[in-house]
Amino acid sequence: MTQASRSTGLARLAERFKERLPAQLEVIEAMATDLSTDTSPETLTDLERLVHNLCGTAPVFGYTDLGAHAVQTEDFMIALKSGEEPIDDNNISRLRSMLFQLRALS
Repeated sequence: MTQASRSTGLARLAERFKERLPAQLEVIEAMATDLSTDTSPETLTDLERLVHNLCGTAPVFGYTDLGAHAVQTEDFMIALKSGEEPIDDNNISRLRSMLFQLRALS
Protein backbone atom coordinates (compact mmCIF):
# COMPACT_ATOMS: atom_id res chain seq x y z
CA MET A 1 0.00 0.00 0.00
CA THR A 2 1.38 3.36 -0.96
CA GLN A 3 1.55 6.42 1.26
CA ALA A 4 -1.01 8.16 -0.97
CA SER A 5 -3.53 5.33 -0.67
CA ARG A 6 -3.07 5.26 3.10
CA SER A 7 -3.69 9.01 3.22
CA THR A 8 -6.81 8.61 1.09
CA GLY A 9 -8.05 5.80 3.33
CA LEU A 10 -7.46 7.86 6.46
CA ALA A 11 -9.23 10.83 4.88
CA ARG A 12 -12.26 8.62 4.15
CA LEU A 13 -12.28 7.37 7.72
CA ALA A 14 -12.01 10.93 9.03
CA GLU A 15 -14.94 11.98 6.86
CA ARG A 16 -17.02 9.02 8.07
CA PHE A 17 -16.18 9.92 11.68
CA LYS A 18 -17.23 13.53 11.07
CA GLU A 19 -20.51 12.40 9.48
CA ARG A 20 -21.38 9.98 12.30
CA LEU A 21 -20.33 12.22 15.18
CA PRO A 22 -23.58 14.23 15.46
CA ALA A 23 -25.64 11.03 15.76
CA GLN A 24 -23.25 9.63 18.37
CA LEU A 25 -23.52 12.83 20.37
CA GLU A 26 -27.31 12.74 20.11
CA VAL A 27 -27.35 9.26 21.66
CA ILE A 28 -24.99 10.39 24.45
CA GLU A 29 -27.10 13.49 25.11
CA ALA A 30 -30.34 11.47 25.19
CA MET A 31 -28.78 9.11 27.72
CA ALA A 32 -27.46 12.09 29.70
CA THR A 33 -30.98 13.51 29.86
CA ASP A 34 -32.25 10.16 31.14
CA LEU A 35 -29.69 10.19 33.96
CA SER A 36 -32.13 12.25 36.01
CA THR A 37 -34.24 9.08 36.35
CA ASP A 38 -31.85 6.24 35.47
CA THR A 39 -28.44 5.92 37.09
CA SER A 40 -28.28 2.16 36.86
CA PRO A 41 -24.91 0.47 36.43
CA GLU A 42 -26.02 -0.69 32.98
CA THR A 43 -26.76 2.87 31.85
CA LEU A 44 -23.44 4.12 33.18
CA THR A 45 -21.64 1.24 31.46
CA ASP A 46 -23.38 1.98 28.15
CA LEU A 47 -22.49 5.66 28.44
CA GLU A 48 -18.93 4.84 29.39
CA ARG A 49 -18.57 2.64 26.30
CA LEU A 50 -19.83 5.41 24.00
CA VAL A 51 -17.55 8.01 25.56
CA HIS A 52 -14.62 5.58 25.55
CA ASN A 53 -14.96 5.26 21.78
CA LEU A 54 -14.59 9.03 21.48
CA CYS A 55 -11.47 8.94 23.68
CA GLY A 56 -9.62 6.91 21.12
CA THR A 57 -11.04 8.01 17.80
CA ALA A 58 -11.56 11.75 18.21
CA PRO A 59 -7.86 12.67 18.55
CA VAL A 60 -6.91 10.48 15.58
CA PHE A 61 -9.19 12.55 13.36
CA GLY A 62 -8.11 15.94 14.69
CA TYR A 63 -10.64 16.45 17.50
CA THR A 64 -8.02 16.71 20.23
CA ASP A 65 -10.11 18.80 22.65
CA LEU A 66 -13.06 16.45 22.25
CA GLY A 67 -10.81 13.46 22.91
CA ALA A 68 -9.24 15.03 26.00
CA HIS A 69 -12.64 15.93 27.45
CA ALA A 70 -13.95 12.45 26.67
CA VAL A 71 -11.04 11.00 28.69
CA GLN A 72 -11.93 13.22 31.67
CA THR A 73 -15.59 12.26 31.35
CA GLU A 74 -14.79 8.57 31.14
CA ASP A 75 -12.53 8.82 34.20
CA PHE A 76 -15.35 10.48 36.14
CA MET A 77 -17.81 7.76 35.10
CA ILE A 78 -15.35 5.10 36.22
CA ALA A 79 -15.05 6.86 39.60
CA LEU A 80 -18.85 6.87 39.90
CA LYS A 81 -19.17 3.21 39.00
CA SER A 82 -16.39 2.15 41.38
CA GLY A 83 -17.85 4.08 44.30
CA GLU A 84 -14.88 6.44 44.47
CA GLU A 85 -17.40 9.22 43.81
CA PRO A 86 -20.95 8.95 45.16
CA ILE A 87 -23.82 8.70 42.70
CA ASP A 88 -25.72 11.66 44.07
CA ASP A 89 -27.58 14.61 42.53
CA ASN A 90 -24.46 16.77 42.51
CA ASN A 91 -22.32 14.25 40.66
CA ILE A 92 -25.07 13.27 38.24
CA SER A 93 -25.50 16.95 37.41
CA ARG A 94 -21.73 17.24 36.92
CA LEU A 95 -21.70 14.16 34.68
CA ARG A 96 -24.60 15.45 32.60
CA SER A 97 -22.79 18.74 32.14
CA MET A 98 -19.62 16.94 31.07
CA LEU A 99 -21.58 14.83 28.58
CA PHE A 100 -23.32 17.84 27.04
CA GLN A 101 -19.97 19.65 26.81
CA LEU A 102 -18.78 17.02 24.32
CA ARG A 103 -20.86 18.61 21.55
CA ALA A 104 -19.36 22.03 22.17
CA LEU A 105 -15.92 20.51 21.67
CA SER A 106 -16.86 18.78 18.43
